[in-house]
Amino acid sequence: MGSLRWHTALWAPAACLLVSCPILQASDRGASDLHVENLAPKFLKFYAAAASASVTEPQRWALWRKDYGIAAVPPTPAGLALARKQLDEEWSRYGKLLPTVNGREESAERDAREVLPRVKALLGAGAASTPVDLVLFVGQFDGNEFTVPPRRPGDPPTVVMPIETHDIRYALTQELMHAVQIDMDGLHNGFNAPLGETVLTVGLAMRGTERILPGAPKSLYTWRSAPWLARCMRDSDAILRGIRPYIAKADADTTTRFTYGRGTTGLESEAYCAGWILAGNLLEHGYTFRRLAKIPEAEMPRFVTASLNSMLGGTGRAPSPATLSPSKTQRP
Repeated sequence: MGSLRWHTALWAPAACLLVSCPILQASDRGASDLHVENLAPKFLKFYAAAASASVTEPQRWALWRKDYGIAAVPPTPAGLALARKQLDEEWSRYGKLLPTVNGREESAERDAREVLPRVKALLGAGAASTPVDLVLFVGQFDGNEFTVPPRRPGDPPTVVMPIETHDIRYALTQELMHAVQIDMDGLHNGFNAPLGETVLTVGLAMRGTERILPGAPKSLYTWRSAPWLARCMRDSDAILRGIRPYIAKADADTTTRFTYGRGTTGLESEAYCAGWILAGNLLEHGYTFRRLAKIPEAEMPRFVTASLNSMLGGTGRAPSPATLSPSKTQRP
């Protein structure tokens, strides 16, 4: 998607961000920590039927809906229209992707199985924690991987990952960070969570990926360009001050403004910038990943507001764990 990627913590509520939401059934799960459903064969079947020169665009769309029907878009008429637009625009790219599909699926599954235990250890998930479902599919080159919370109590969270994703090992690690935290804390607010929850969880996921897979350019962990990250750091004080009054707000307009839009300073995705800075500051000044991962969902906005107050109040850093715990944070 160029310099910006829309993905990660904007995990969907009960309605999955797929035209056809593939969730594993209990009978399909084994005893491992990771259960994988590979939907690439469905795409290959669709492509084989649709690639003929005699197939028109309307016929191709009809085949897509009949044989595949999977895209990272809202399950609405507008989302369906977007899926068709993306299919038409990206159709010519699938020919080059096709020979690599099986290898990409195998590599993604191998990476996920290697990374998931490291994520659980970093966040302090118990040995008996719920497994994670991983759905691998051929997407539409939009870099729109995401995580879905459980539909029913006792079900696992689901990571939905397009296999054409660039640097997929890093994307998988971030999404697995979200999935494990969702399971540990029973997070359920989804896309319209209070902004403070989004800031904290995306920050934790980005910094956790940096810890588990060190050595990459910082912009890879934030999934945004190097110029974006440079501006984020340069204007960090203004960005944190601008976002602070919205931390407790929980509505689609606020979420969109600070994740897809330009916030208060004109920088895209200011929630990700704020999360990167906040989580980094907390970890530098005594907090651990385990402690941050266990902050109750209801306390997150107050915790983030109190941390920003301390960072912007002259000390330049978050309060130490000894003086600030989730139960002692000030209300906004």
